[in-house]
Formats: sequence, structure tokens, C-alpha cells
Amino acid sequence: MGRVSFLGTSNALTIDNNPYTLVSNIKTLASDIATNPSGFYALANNYDASADGTYFSSPIPTTFTGTLEGLGNAISKFSLSNPAEGDAALFVRIDTAGTVAHFHLLNIELVTRFVGAGLAVISNGTLTDDSASGEFSGLSGVSRGVSVAGLVNVNGGNITGCHANVQIIAGTVGALAGGLVAQNEALIEDSWATGSVEVQKGTLRNASRAGGLVGINDWSISNSYSSAKVRAKATAWLGGLVGLNDGFPNTATISDSYASGIVTGSLPDHIGGLIGWDSSASGNVTDTYWDTTTSGITNLSQGAGSPSNDPGITGLTGTQLQSGLPAGLDSSIWSEKSTINGGLPYLLAAPPPH
Repeated sequence: MGRVSFLGTSNALTIDNNPYTLVSNIKTLASDIATNPSGFYALANNYDASADGTYFSSPIPTTFTGTLEGLGNAISKFSLSNPAEGDAALFVRIDTAGTVAHFHLLNIELVTRFVGAGLAVISNGTLTDDSASGEFSGLSGVSRGVSVAGLVNVNGGNITGCHANVQIIAGTVGALAGGLVAQNEALIEDSWATGSVEVQKGTLRNASRAGGLVGINDWSISNSYSSAKVRAKATAWLGGLVGLNDGFPNTATISDSYASGIVTGSLPDHIGGLIGWDSSASGNVTDTYWDTTTSGITNLSQGAGSPSNDPGITGLTGTQLQSGLPAGLDSSIWSEKSTINGGLPYLLAAPPPH
């Protein structure tokens, strides 16, 4: 959708026969949700959160079961630094009945010593056309590996048409990082990520995991892509799209998706153009691709770091990806134009800026 704004919060707004409370800032939204977690709320206009200063805990700790309609508006310059081993995001938890749509977080800064993301630590609800951009850090020196993501740390609901443009650095052994989601336990579709994802520490027994879109996929990713740079300075499972495609038993699937970001690390058997390590059943990855030109991974057997020659993953040059949609990328969902996304496939429902 486009953007709808109001001159104030006293205006009336009704959507699908539901009266919405207009809010203009984070503190009012948090207060209203604390009073009525299942209410209907809408962001009345863009809000610059720099005047709030730095938050030292998540501003909305109440489990959200209502609806937040962003109306295409954005909260910018939200800053959160959690000095303890706690959760760090705008929302701590969006529950199953919760919905956040057309809501954007721009140029945010987040520092966490445990778990962090832009929008929510855990979302079991429905997220549609939401986005986040900014710089995220997972500090070293804590008792357990940090987990950092652009939009949601753990997704147990539906994410559709969302995107993130973030720079993530996770600095602990056994860290987990994803450009959009750290751990996906449900559905991601029609979504994308760009920017960079870096993990700095890891061992053979406790490797870090990082993916341009998702760190660990335990369920389903479809019609999605990443152009994020993925990098490790130590032992890690790295993938242009997903670090670890896992799931138990054999539940993790990836389809009709691709990655184009550069992937760099120290151990080739842990690094793949699309997936770092694919432990799902054979056949669970279908019609997926990586760009052998931009990724730096030209070995056509290295779509996954492990296993080699993982079925369902195909390496294509940038020219090949720009020369028409590859098999599985439906023209009713995807398109190509030389002036959009560098000529690579993009999602009609969630086009990148151009």
C-alpha cells in the first residue's frame, strides 16, 4: 500500500468495521497496548524517535494480541541498547492473534547481549508488508551465543511481503544471525533482505550460523530472496539465503527462491551459495538458485556447503538470472526490469526501492 497520514490522533478511523485508536509515538503505543493488548491501533504519521533517547529494555513488553496498522508510516531512529542478557526489540512478543501490517522501522540502532530484532523478539502472529533498516549488534562476552535478526528473531507465524535492510554483527561463539529472521519455525513468503550479516566467533563444536535471509530454517520459505553479504571470521555455517536448513523430522523446505549476496568464510564445506548446511530430506529444496557471479561461489556443487550437489539448488551467472525468470519463479509473483534490483528477479508484491 501507499501511505496514509493524519494531522492528529483525534480523527476517527474505522477499517472493516473495527474502530482504530490513532497513535503518534512509541510511548503512547506501549501505554495503550498495556491497557488493551487486543485493541486496534494505527500509526497516525511518521515518527522520529530520536527525541526518546535510548531505550534500555523493549518498550512494548506486553504480549500483543491485537492489530497494529502502520498505514505505510514509519518510526525512525529508534534506539535500544540492552545491557543485560534480556530481549531487545520494539515488541517482546506478538501472539497468535496479533497482526502488524504496513509498518516500517527506519534507521534504527539496536545492541543486545542475548536476543534482538527490530520489530519483535518472537512473533507467532501475522506480519504483512513490514520492514526494518538500521544497524544491529550482538555483543560478545555473554554466557551464551547471541541471536540477532533484522525484523523478527523467532518466527512462529506468517511473514508475507516483508523486507529488511540491516547491518548485523554478532560477536559470540555459537551466534545466530539472519537478515530478516534468526530462526524460522513457520512461514516466510514473498519477502527479501539486503545489507550485511556477520558472525565473528565460532568453533568446530560450537559453530555460528548466519544466512542472508534466515539463520536457521525449521519450516517453510518460499518466493523469497536475499542480496545481503554474509561473512564469518571463524567457523560458521553460512548461506546466501539460509545458514542451516534443519527442521525435525525433515520439515524444513525452501522453494522458488534465490540468493545473490557475497558469502565469505574460512571453511568451504560450511559455506554455500544458498544454504550453509542442509540437513533436511532430499527433495525439500526445490527451484532455488544462487548467483555465481556476485556471490563469489563459482563451484556449481556448492549450492549448499554440505551436502555438495544438494538437489534443488542451481548456480546461475548474473547474466543468466537477468535474462528471464528461472524455472519455478512464477511471473505472477516475480518480474525482471533492468532498472529494478540490478536487473535480478524481484517480487511484484514487495518491490525494492528504485
